[in-house]
Amino acid sequence: YSGELQIYRSKNNSYFFITLPISRYSERLAYRRSTLDTTATRTYTEFRPNFYMSLKKGKNQHKLNYYMYVNQPDFASLMPYDNTNPLALTLNNPNLKALKRQHIDWQSTFRCDSIDLAWYIGADANLVIDDIGTRTTYNSTTGAYTYMDDNVDGNWDLNLKLGLNGTLDRQKRLRYVFDANAKYIHSVDFDVAYDTPADVLSTVKTVRTGARLSLSYTKGKLTAGLLGKLTSRHSRGDRAGFEPI
Repeated sequence: YSGELQIYRSKNNSYFFITLPISRYSERLAYRRSTLDTTATRTYTEFRPNFYMSLKKGKNQHKLNYYMYVNQPDFASLMPYDNTNPLALTLNNPNLKALKRQHIDWQSTFRCDSIDLAWYIGADANLVIDDIGTRTTYNSTTGAYTYMDDNVDGNWDLNLKLGLNGTLDRQKRLRYVFDANAKYIHSVDFDVAYDTPADVLSTVKTVRTGARLSLSYTKGKLTAGLLGKLTSRHSRGDRAGFEPI
C-alpha cells in the first residue's frame, strides 16, 4: 500500500510543487535450490520525495529541483546460494541494502534589456548512498576467488555549467551561442582483496570539462554557421593499501 502528500502552489510568476510519497511493500518468494526448499517473505518501506520550484522576476527565471530514487536489490539475490565451481565461488548477501540516489539541480537565466543578450548559470549534483558493488577476494593458498555483492559509499558527482547567447550586429543576423561546463566525479568500488577479509576500495577521481561555441549568420532564407567544441577528461585512481614506487 502507499500514500502521498502533495503540496502545490501556482502564481503568475512562481510555481511550487512537492510530493512526499511513502510506500509499504510485502513480498513472498518460493525459493528452491540444492537442499533448500522454503518460502521467504520480506517487508520494506520506501520514501521518494520530489521537489520543484520555478520563480520568474521580470525577464529572469530561477529553477530548483530535487528528487530521491530508491532501487531495492532483487529478492532472490538475498537468498542463500552456492555454485559448483570451487575456484569461483559466488555468494549472495542477505544484508544487502537498497541503493538510494539523491539528485538536485538548479539553474538561473538572465536576460538583458538594453542589448540582445541572455546568459545562464547552474549546477547539478548526485549522491549515491549504499551503492552496490561486487566484493572480490582471492585466496592464494587455494587459488579461489569469492564474489559477493555488497554496499559501498562514496559515489557522488557535481556539475557546474554556464552559457550565453545573443547577436553581434544591429540587424541581429550574426548570432552566437556559448556553453561551458565542468564536472567532478568521485567513484568508489571494491578492488580485489588478496588474502584478507578487510575491505579493499578503489577510488577514481575524474574531472571533465567542455565548451561549445557556435556562430550563425542569417539573411533572408540563407543561413551559414560555424561550430567549435572542446572537451577534456582527467582521471586519477587511488587504491587502498597501495604504495607508489
